[in-house]
Amino acid sequence: SEKVKTAFSRSDSVVFELDLYNANTIERLSECKNIPGGGTVKDYLSPRLYLRLEHYMRIYRNRLERQYDRKENLQSGSVTRNRPRKLFENIVEGWERRRPVWLLFLLYQLTENYLYREHIPMLDLFLAQYALELNKKLYSIETATEQCNPLRSVRMDQLLFAINYTLSYLEFKHNLTMTGMQLNNSGIVNLINSYKCGSLDESLFSTDSKRFINQGFSITLELDRKAQEIDDQLREDIIERRNIRMANRIAKLLRWKVGNQYFFALGAGHFLGRKSILALLESHGFITKAVTENDEISFRENENDRRVYVFNELWVRDDDIKIDPAIDIMLTVAELPKSRSSIRTGRLQIIVFIVVIIMSFIIS
Repeated sequence: SEKVKTAFSRSDSVVFELDLYNANTIERLSECKNIPGGGTVKDYLSPRLYLRLEHYMRIYRNRLERQYDRKENLQSGSVTRNRPRKLFENIVEGWERRRPVWLLFLLYQLTENYLYREHIPMLDLFLAQYALELNKKLYSIETATEQCNPLRSVRMDQLLFAINYTLSYLEFKHNLTMTGMQLNNSGIVNLINSYKCGSLDESLFSTDSKRFINQGFSITLELDRKAQEIDDQLREDIIERRNIRMANRIAKLLRWKVGNQYFFALGAGHFLGRKSILALLESHGFITKAVTENDEISFRENENDRRVYVFNELWVRDDDIKIDPAIDIMLTVAELPKSRSSIRTGRLQIIVFIVVIIMSFIIS
């Protein structure tokens, strides 16, 4: 989108979820996914569930190799064999040491098709590097600790149930494939197609268990209902609670630097639904508006600023910090002149959003 490119170039600052340009942040994220003290998933999985999981990982690796061979149309050889193995390692490396919540997130990821995303770079790092080259100020809106510990309401027994349920779906999907049937279950593809058609809405982010059931998977009505209840709790913890925190910090930033133009690169799930960041910003007194390619936006002219900027962490200014998964939505925030209407803080701030979806996954 040319509108998005223009908005990025004209912005003063770029806001990310995390400072992924910082090696310490990357190290913290990597460490927090694993069980401390050298523990493994055997410490919390039953022997039978562990054997099923180990068996499925072998199945997944073999399927990657077969898909890669068909896609690349290469002759069998060491190079051909090593590339899908490397891809497998990038996706599931260290699964034996994952904490329960991060093992569950990994299984969710395995329900998608990763092969065609092998060479796609990580969007956050690309945008951060590009923003620094354009001498923009960078902000992070969350801490690594907050992202590492997102769950507040889901119990350990519920996580184990969700792991078992999701693995059962993956086994179901594999068995159908072996009989020659294919599931059109790519949530990512559906999301992109809906965005292109202008029909992006909250229904695209339905719970994983509901998506599984829509594909014909079911254990029992009672267990299916339990899985959906856990998914709802996960969504509340991972999306909705964080939305409140993000919206509060965004509102503080916009009022702290009135008149600045910001470009936000945050997860797509945070911008849809009744409890989205956009809805919460409206409760802070802002108006949000989708902008099309045909709309004209007035940008303030940037002054020639030769200062070198680095990441600034918005959470540092949050007085109530509490310790608690791709696709990104990018949007720009250009604050327009205040109206005379009175709302909450006495004046109404108008924010214009430009939205575009870009795929971004960490596979290395």
